[in-house]
Amino acid sequence: MTHISYYLYFIIPIASTICFLASLTIFFQPAAERYLKYFSYFLFFNLLIDIAENYTALYIINNVFLNNIGSLVVISFELYLLREFMTSRKAKKIFL
Repeated sequence: MTHISYYLYFIIPIASTICFLASLTIFFQPAAERYLKYFSYFLFFNLLIDIAENYTALYIINNVFLNNIGSLVVISFELYLLREFMTSRKAKKIFL
């Protein structure tokens, strides 16, 4: 294994952890949007998936199913965020 790929196994979870910890600040702000709070939970889920995928890849364990589940959740949440950003009721109905 090359040196850069070895470091990526540690850099990606560390970056995900920093993003999750930064997202926790939304809970200290009054009247935050609901989707922002869900984003914090999403980042925590993403952190867990990143750690599990890196662990299975490091020990050469098949992680296709885990990757598929993670991708399914990521795409679903991104579509949810896209719908929440829309302001028009008609556009939300069309999107749904």
